[in-house]
Amino acid sequence: MEYCENGDMAKLIKNYKAEKDFVPEDVVWKIFMQILLALRECHYRVKNTKILHRDLKPSNIFFDQNNNVKLGDFGLSRIIKNNAEESQCMAHTNVGTPYYMSPE
Repeated sequence: MEYCENGDMAKLIKNYKAEKDFVPEDVVWKIFMQILLALRECHYRVKNTKILHRDLKPSNIFFDQNNNVKLGDFGLSRIIKNNAEESQCMAHTNVGTPYYMSPE
């Protein structure tokens, strides 16, 4: 586990909103590209195995001391193998209790 000194993206957004300012465009592009590279690594890390994150949101995108992006909270993630059986069931997993299911 790695400690991310600069918090998460939700904190970054909250700080800029409190200052009534915008995140600089170069920072937005840097974050966006690093998120894409992290997701690419999850999807293509091993030839026959992929990781589906399924909980990508600002509070799960962290920044280290150099403001590099780190993806976190893989609690809902799923490992998918490249065969017909696994690809059919990847969208049919349930999260929650039988008495309450979230609308999405």
